Amino acid sequence: MTRDSSRRCRVCPVRKPACPILLRSFTGRQHSPYITTELTVFLTVCAIGFACIFDRNSAVSCLRDGGRQAMSRDYYTIEELTRQLGKERRLVEKQVSRGNIPGRRVAGVWRFNKTEITNWLEQEIPQFNQADLAVLERSQHSTEVASHSPVSSLLHPDLVKVPLDAGTKPSVLKQLVETAGRTWQVFDSSAILQAVRQREDFASTGFDGGIAVPHPQSRMPDALGEPLIAFGRTLSGIPFGGPRRQLTDMFFLVLSRDSNTHLKILARLGRLFQTPGFLDELRAAETSIDAYHVIIEADAALGE
Repeated sequence: MTRDSSRRCRVCPVRKPACPILLRSFTGRQHSPYITTELTVFLTVCAIGFACIFDRNSAVSCLRDGGRQAMSRDYYTIEELTRQLGKERRLVEKQVSRGNIPGRRVAGVWRFNKTEITNWLEQEIPQFNQADLAVLERSQHSTEVASHSPVSSLLHPDLVKVPLDAGTKPSVLKQLVETAGRTWQVFDSSAILQAVRQREDFASTGFDGGIAVPHPQSRMPDALGEPLIAFGRTLSGIPFGGPRRQLTDMFFLVLSRDSNTHLKILARLGRLFQTPGFLDELRAAETSIDAYHVIIEADAALGE
C-alpha cells in the first residue's frame, strides 16, 4: 500500500512535496528530535510571507528595526574594542585581564559598554604619548572631519576668542558656549552648557600645561547641527582643576555628534599639545585671528 503523497505535514500546513519535513519522511529517513536548519529557514520564510500578506508594512518594519537594533547595541565585543583602540588583540586582552580596561563577562564572553570605554579613554588620553595618540586618532573613523586636518575642519575664525573675558570656571564655560553659538549650529545652548558643567563636576578636563578641553560627557546630536571646536584664552590663568592645581588659561570646547568624532578630536588635540613650541606660540598670539592661524598651521603640519 502506497503512502498518500497529498497528506499535510504535522508541523506546518504545507502539502508534500513543498514541505521539507515531508520530503524527508517520504525518503524513509527518520526525523531528528531537534528542529533542523532547513525547517528553521522554511518556517521563517513562511512567517514573513504570512506577515506580508496581512500587513506588509509591519513585516518590513520588523526586519528593518531588527537589523537596526543589532547595529545600535551599546557594547563592543573584544574584536571591536581591539579595532577601536588600534592595538593588537593580545595587548588589549592583557589590559582587560588586569582590570585596566572596564568590561564585564556575559555568559563567558567579554562585553565593553561603549559609554564606559569613551569615558575611560577621556581619562587616559592626557597620559598617552604621541605614538599612542596617533594610533587612537587613526582608529576612529568619522565622516564629519577631514582625516588629514580634523581640528581645522571644525574650527573657524569666528569660533576663536582672544582674549576670553572670564575669570572663573563657570564664566569660562559660559563664554565658550556663547562663542560656539555664533555659528548657528548650537540649537540648545542651555542644554549644552549644563552638560559641559556636569562633565566638569564629574572630573576636570584640564591637561598638563595650563590647557583644558571642556565637553559634554555624552554626545548631543539633537542639540547640535554640526560638530565644532571653540577656542578661548584668558588674560591670566584661573583655577580649573588642572593636574597638580595648575592654573589654566587656554580652553578648547569640543562639541561632537558621535563618539568616534569626539575621540578623534581629543586624540588630535593631545598630539598638538605635545608638539614642541605649539603652546608657547598660542600664548604669544595677540589676537583671535593670530591664534586661529597658529592652530590651523600646527594641525596641518601634523598630517594624518
